[in-house]
Amino acid sequence: MAYRTLIAAALLASGAANAAVYRWVDPEGLVHYTDRPVPGAEEIKTGPLATYPGQRPSAASRPSGREQGPRPEFYPAFSIISPANDATIRDNTGAVAIQLDLSGDLREGHAIALVIDGERQPETVRTSTFTISNLDRGTHTLQAMVVDGEGNEVASTAATTIHMQRAAIPPPPSPPPPPPGFRTNP
Repeated sequence: MAYRTLIAAALLASGAANAAVYRWVDPEGLVHYTDRPVPGAEEIKTGPLATYPGQRPSAASRPSGREQGPRPEFYPAFSIISPANDATIRDNTGAVAIQLDLSGDLREGHAIALVIDGERQPETVRTSTFTISNLDRGTHTLQAMVVDGEGNEVASTAATTIHMQRAAIPPPPSPPPPPPGFRTNP
């Protein structure tokens, strides 16, 4: 019975608001619903569909840390292509290959700085593909910035969350302590 009700509700909700719905019972007593008239079917009167306008999320409701920074005209597109947001990386050395989408070439005196977990890294690069190494296991946020010669931010990407998994090899167990009264040979 619940299945039939679900079918009827789906038929009522689908299609145009003014589409007709028909109900009929077959010779075995099964109730059917359809949008096409069948001999012996009765039309079900449906009311108007309840609709509500959607709302765009406000800037305050967006997750923090995901916003992009300033976007000057000479860097109209700047984003992290790889790794994807919420990616899990399995690498025992903690290596993460980063690929950026940077429209155009870096201007003279500009470089790319990486921000890991909110901390700007001291090293900068002048390429859109590079690898970081020895990243600890766990969840991290990555963000890239274009910086000028004085280290001021010119443009930045949205933050990307990644999960680093590194296999751990447990140390061998310690030998058991010697039994009481055990003596070693002098």
